[in-house]
Amino acid sequence: MAIRVGIVEDDSLLRASITEALARRDGIEVVCSDPTPGAILAAAHDKALDVALLDVHLGNGPSGFDVAHSLRRARPTLGIVFLSSVRDPRLLGYQPEALPTGARYLLKSEVDDVDAIASVLADVAADSWSRPDESTPRVDLTEAQIEILRLVAQGLTNSEIARRRVVTERAVEVAVSRLAKHLNLRETPGLNQRVHIATRFFREMGWTP
Repeated sequence: MAIRVGIVEDDSLLRASITEALARRDGIEVVCSDPTPGAILAAAHDKALDVALLDVHLGNGPSGFDVAHSLRRARPTLGIVFLSSVRDPRLLGYQPEALPTGARYLLKSEVDDVDAIASVLADVAADSWSRPDESTPRVDLTEAQIEILRLVAQGLTNSEIARRRVVTERAVEVAVSRLAKHLNLRETPGLNQRVHIATRFFREMGWTP
């Protein structure tokens, strides 16, 4: 019996490429493939889906994590596979522990071909959805450092960050300095420390600033 897969990916070229490659494989049926979650949610409610392959960052709408939780509410045993350019869910404000049980997390930059995706889909479609997954990539930063990284990348000043975090401006200055040192980032001619920090955030998100 073929594994029924639903895909949500907002990059049209990548979505078409993955969909075509998976559809050609024996044992896999692509039920839906869209940039938005409407079709995959309907398939889950109709119990016409075994595994969801989800991008994490879907623009200004709900994230892939939000979609995954909605899918699991509709079908608790549904397999979930994230395919993301974001190295660490915490960069988007999500704790790995809060992700659906047994969800797999694949980095787009580390997936060489569709065989790797198909292998994980098959594994999740079996029974591994019920097992805790410890493979979520992590950046070497604490929760507080990730928050500072994200707020600096958003262009907030130290005083704005201080108000947001309810701390003193001096505390933010120290935190930014320590973060830059931890990331081994130094000011260079024409490029200050905050720009380096923002650039690092964009890189970890898989974006080109």
